[in-house]
Amino acid sequence: MKISLMLLSVVLLAAGGARALDVPSAAEQIASAILAAPEEFRAKAGVRGYDAQGERVTLREGGNDLICRADNPKSEGFSVNCRHRDVEAYFARERELRTQGLRDKERQAALRKEID
Repeated sequence: MKISLMLLSVVLLAAGGARALDVPSAAEQIASAILAAPEEFRAKAGVRGYDAQGERVTLREGGNDLICRADNPKSEGFSVNCRHRDVEAYFARERELRTQGLRDKERQAALRKEID
């Protein structure tokens, strides 16, 4: 009985520490992301956003050179942006270097070296 109560306590503590991620629907993410685009590009802009677990996903393939990024549900505040699709590889590489543990200046130096 004591073991059962102890296990239940551990499970409840672990569940209480987990915070549910509030991720808007794909339609809501697309609508907010394209606000950063000039009006004439919005209908065909590609959109990157987030799934229910907060992982990056493609919400809509684009029909022009613009890719818009939805607000990150893991970050405070609200931020959307759009970029030309040619810089997408640069930012993907920057994220990869970040996951390798490189700090800001180290990432910048590595990216400059790769570009040169």
